[in-house]
Amino acid sequence: MTARPTSTKHVFEAAAGLAVALAASACATGSDSLGTEPGGPVGAQPAASAQARTVAELGQLRLAPMGTVAQRKAGEQIYFHTAQDPVKACMAQAGFTYVVPAFQDIYAGFTDQMLADAPEGGGWLAATSTTGFGLAARAAAQRTGMTNAAAAQRAAPIRGSYQTLSAADQARYNTTVTGCQQTAPGYTQTNFPAGAEEFNAALTTLQTSVLRDPEAARLTKGYGACMADGGFAAATPEKLQEALAFPNADPSTPRWQQAARQADKAAAQDQQCRGPLLAVADRLLGSRLPTWRSQHATQIQAVQAGWQAIEAKAAQYR
Repeated sequence: MTARPTSTKHVFEAAAGLAVALAASACATGSDSLGTEPGGPVGAQPAASAQARTVAELGQLRLAPMGTVAQRKAGEQIYFHTAQDPVKACMAQAGFTYVVPAFQDIYAGFTDQMLADAPEGGGWLAATSTTGFGLAARAAAQRTGMTNAAAAQRAAPIRGSYQTLSAADQARYNTTVTGCQQTAPGYTQTNFPAGAEEFNAALTTLQTSVLRDPEAARLTKGYGACMADGGFAAATPEKLQEALAFPNADPSTPRWQQAARQADKAAAQDQQCRGPLLAVADRLLGSRLPTWRSQHATQIQAVQAGWQAIEAKAAQYR
């Protein structure tokens, strides 16, 4: 079966930083609805200030194309069954028992905030952090997810009765399953709803318009030198986080603790270096967001409906 593209899962994270421009410096109220009134409050309780309202609106806008943890999992479940169920049916027609592998929840242990704070796309307008960008929590969640997936894989009889077949039948099984996998639908765009990619592109355009502002552009150019003053070689926030890799070890080990301290130090320097940029970004986005929301109200509603449909479809597999 054609290998599933690994990048598609993250294709919409390019605008991840857009929605949390100043989340570290402003409190915002949450909501289950994005709303479509230009410049209106997000949810039932409007934020206490214009700045906080902007942060809250951007945060929810970001999750529209990217999806929450629950929505991402729903998309993965649909993909999984789209790829595996036809193979099982094809094998049954050939007289073989094909046991579908256990579903592996790659988002186990993740929170919506972890997805929202991903620095892909440069990370210029991502929230600053006082806790190492949450990298320790994210790495621990990934470790938990991999551990759970490995346990599920060991517990599942992947080939069912394969071991009981004769050598000749095992050879026929292998040939048949290869053919079934090649004719199965394979990867389809089930992870994200229709229109999500276009919505993300529009968010990216908004972010780019901010970064092209002369003052913002000047501040981004000085980031590398500022980070170097703190002992970090990173030209962008994204490159900084890429360099802060956590070891594949238990969080209680010295190596892990050292990585966590380094991440905290890097986050503190990043906060100092990007603070002026985020102040400029907040001012620019605050003036542009009402018009942007009005222009994209239909897209917002369509993507929301798409995610709801994905969750409803995935419910049959639970």
